[in-house]
Amino acid sequence: MGIIVSGFDGIGKTYATQLFRNKGVKVLDLVSEDFKSSENFPENYISKIKENTPKYDIVFISSEEDVRWALNAEGIDFDFFYPSIERKKEFLENYVISKKNKETIKYLDNNFKEIINKIDEEELTHCYKHKLNEKGEYLGNNNELLEYIFQITVNSPKDIKNSENNTGSEINPRFKHLVSQLKAIVSELEKLV
Repeated sequence: MGIIVSGFDGIGKTYATQLFRNKGVKVLDLVSEDFKSSENFPENYISKIKENTPKYDIVFISSEEDVRWALNAEGIDFDFFYPSIERKKEFLENYVISKKNKETIKYLDNNFKEIINKIDEEELTHCYKHKLNEKGEYLGNNNELLEYIFQITVNSPKDIKNSENNTGSEINPRFKHLVSQLKAIVSELEKLV
């Protein structure tokens, strides 16, 4: 069972997908635009997320408010990465460089602070928020995600089973839980051998 990672527009989902795939991680970047033409949005999108999460290590998803609330309503845990307000200029410059739609850029330029403040105030019990404060910090270089990637790609099953504190205290509890699951699986597999 993989993790669901919601990422703010421009936080680096596409780049991280390519980077992590090159490290042997099973990653899916599930673009919400492919589902919006249906009257069933976001239900159809949530259904696809649930269908694919067991098949991948990481499923990157949209950060749209409707999607976040629908996931929470269904009791689905997810991690949400988003920038601090101070990074508005950096993100707008990146949107221009990546040739985002002009209306989208204008909307974000006019509403960035309000959007981030609203995210900060949201109280979703199944959402683990990660505010990226540092300039240049994106999904592909985020320590928590990189630690998770390290756990599922570098450590052998024996290393995972034998390591008690290999996730570090600063790592998100969801990632620690996944490592615990891996240890249990390895233990069960060793009994079969």
